[in-house]
Amino acid sequence: MLSFGSWNSRFKIGTRITAGFVIVLALLAGVAVSGVLGLSGASHSFQEYADESAASGKVAQADRDFVAMRLNIQFYFDKGEEKVLARVRELGNDVRNGYAAVLASSTSKEQQAMVRKVLDQFEQYVRTFDDAVRVQAEQIKTTNEGTIPLGNKLRSELKELMQTAASENDLALASQAGVAMEQFLWGRINGLQHNFNRNPKLEEAARAQFVLLADTLKKIGEAARTPERKEKLQQMMKSMAAYTTSFEATMKLLAERSRLLEAENRLSTAMIASRGEVKKSQDANLAATRKASESDISSAMTMSIAAAVLALVLGIGLAWIIARGITRPILSLSSVMRAISGGKLDSEVAGVDRRDEIGEMAQAVLVFRNAGLEKVGLEQAAEQQRQAAEAERARNEAAQREAARQVAQVVDGLGRGLERLAQGDLTYRVQEEWAADYRKVQDDFNAAIGQLQDTISNIALSSSEVSSAAAEISTSTTDLSQRTEEQAASLEETSASMEEIAATVKKNAENAQHANQLAQGTQEIAGRGGAVVAEAVNAMARIEESSRKISDIISVIDEIARQTNLLALNAAVEAARAGEAGRGFAVVASEVRSLAQRSSQAAKDIKDLIVGSSGQVQEGVELVNRAGQSLSEIVESIKNVADIVADIANASSEQATGIDQVNRALNQMDEVTQQNSALVEENAATAKTLEEQQAAMNQRVGYFRFDRAGVASHAPAPSVRKPVPQMKATAQRTGRGGPVGRMQSNLAIALNADEEIAEF
Repeated sequence: MLSFGSWNSRFKIGTRITAGFVIVLALLAGVAVSGVLGLSGASHSFQEYADESAASGKVAQADRDFVAMRLNIQFYFDKGEEKVLARVRELGNDVRNGYAAVLASSTSKEQQAMVRKVLDQFEQYVRTFDDAVRVQAEQIKTTNEGTIPLGNKLRSELKELMQTAASENDLALASQAGVAMEQFLWGRINGLQHNFNRNPKLEEAARAQFVLLADTLKKIGEAARTPERKEKLQQMMKSMAAYTTSFEATMKLLAERSRLLEAENRLSTAMIASRGEVKKSQDANLAATRKASESDISSAMTMSIAAAVLALVLGIGLAWIIARGITRPILSLSSVMRAISGGKLDSEVAGVDRRDEIGEMAQAVLVFRNAGLEKVGLEQAAEQQRQAAEAERARNEAAQREAARQVAQVVDGLGRGLERLAQGDLTYRVQEEWAADYRKVQDDFNAAIGQLQDTISNIALSSSEVSSAAAEISTSTTDLSQRTEEQAASLEETSASMEEIAATVKKNAENAQHANQLAQGTQEIAGRGGAVVAEAVNAMARIEESSRKISDIISVIDEIARQTNLLALNAAVEAARAGEAGRGFAVVASEVRSLAQRSSQAAKDIKDLIVGSSGQVQEGVELVNRAGQSLSEIVESIKNVADIVADIANASSEQATGIDQVNRALNQMDEVTQQNSALVEENAATAKTLEEQQAAMNQRVGYFRFDRAGVASHAPAPSVRKPVPQMKATAQRTGRGGPVGRMQSNLAIALNADEEIAEF
């Protein structure tokens, strides 16, 4: 019977490890299945809990949207802005969509019934709000198109009645009209306050004031004496009836809106209670779901721990068995391999007959041992081949040293030649004997140096010829410059004299023209002065007429102030009769009377001042007339002076014209001279540049050394410069320098800058 070790060696290591891992994986799969089953139940519980939480969040969001909707509704009914109404509609849609989502996610019929109840209450709330919006729109329309225009019309009619009574000095009618106006205004004020405060007492007070107003208008109509006034009062009664009808319609709409708002509040309270029931149901479902999730998680953990412990025990046992069957034979092979690596090639290799990977390793170790034996024989043969290769390498190194010596000789010769060339020596030639491979390089280098020497020699000859030509150009330029200078001096003196004469004549002409302009200006000023005096006379007359009209107006104002004083006195008497109700009118009448007295006194003072100013205006008219006569005489005298000055200005202008023509001819001659001078200056600059370039070329050519015998035989003879006698200028320089003088100075500077030209 085979032992466990022999039976174990019949299988591959991979097969044994695979079998062990398969068993462990099977155990792990069991653990995983157990965990998945437990987690599946927990996941289902968690999903239910998440759904309940999401539904609870949706309810909370819908509650927040509903609260915001109520706040915006209140703000809309206070302000009536359309953008607030749009926000209310938007929040209403959010609330409706939120509860619809909660209804869709609800699983129990009881909870669905609760949510449907909330939705029904909300829809009823929205319909009530829409009715309230419609009623408020009708109320605003009735107020803006009926109550307010009719009230303004009735107020205008009452105001017109008061003004008519005051103008006719009918104090009784004015007093009754004032009472009617007061009753109407108090009625409107009470109605407006009721619109904001919703106080029934204010509504009743407004109606009471309108009843009193109707009685007052009726009494005024009965006391009317003219058909026109009776007709106006009948129209006022109709306006009063129309206003009262519109007011009652407005009050009815306000009451309807208040009823709808109260219904909204009741529905809102009912919705709050229904939402509380939904919230309680959601909290109960969340608690039950959480308890079920905890139970599923506990069961899954127990099963997972048991399966994991079983898998751990079996895995450790299989690992020990598989490891023991692999490590023992590998340790034996390891000792044999260490012996072979130490040089002991006669060691015995065990396990060659095994059929697993360890047997294959033993066979490989056996191959290594046999290869070591062969390696010893190969090393001896390799030593013999190494000695033969060493002799061949020595021969190759000798040939390389000879080639390096020849290259060094060529590089050294070329280096010396290039160094001499860099120093400007063109007489150097390579005279050494180079190897046959480098003989052509030697001949080409020597030929290049010879060709360069010939080129530099020709450049030196050309430079000498350029120097001679530049000297001749400088001599001619100097002679031309002296002649141009003499001509320029003569023209400058003549031009200066003509400029002085022209300036004098021009100054006289300008003075005469200026005097003519001053005379004309004085004449115009005197004429304008006469016109101003005439206008002043007319203005004085108009002022006198205006003073008279103002005096008449002041008389009218004085009469109005007197009548106002009487009306204020009558109003004070009527206010005193009215007692406590007329106290305010008494104060106003007292103030009006005081203002009327002050207006009368001010009108009297203004009238006295206007009477005094009328006499002063009359005296001013006489003085202005005499000033106008004097200005007319001055204008005539200035006109004669202006004619004489104009004749002088014309004569001076003709003289200046003739001198300008002569001066233009001299300027043309001066321009020609300037052009000649410019040409001379260009020639001088060209000659100087040519000599500078020739000197630079000589300096560069002088850097090279070569055989100068051939160059000297071809060099031209130097030119002899003839001295040019100094010529005295026939004209004296003036102190004033013109363009010609500046050109001569520049030319002299250019000529003196050249050392060779300066010798002359």
